Amino acid sequence: MPRFDRRSNLRRRHRKLGAAERSAVDRALRWLAANARDPRLRTHKLEGGQRWACSYAYDGRIVFTWEADVITLLDVGTHGEVC
Repeated sequence: MPRFDRRSNLRRRHRKLGAAERSAVDRALRWLAANARDPRLRTHKLEGGQRWACSYAYDGRIVFTWEADVITLLDVGTHGEVC
């Protein structure tokens, strides 16, 4: 199971989400820990780098880097906020 490293930006943005969104993010992180390629997450690599993204809602995404057994969570928010 991978280990999560959470950046301060992610912690701050997570606190600002509503209760329903926080719950959806937490559920997506559990799925990500169990299987980063879970089809419910729609995990995909972002253009131009080593960043990945997965969805926690229709317009919600979590941006992260993924190296061996460490997933570094970079940002969380809508597609437009975390591009």
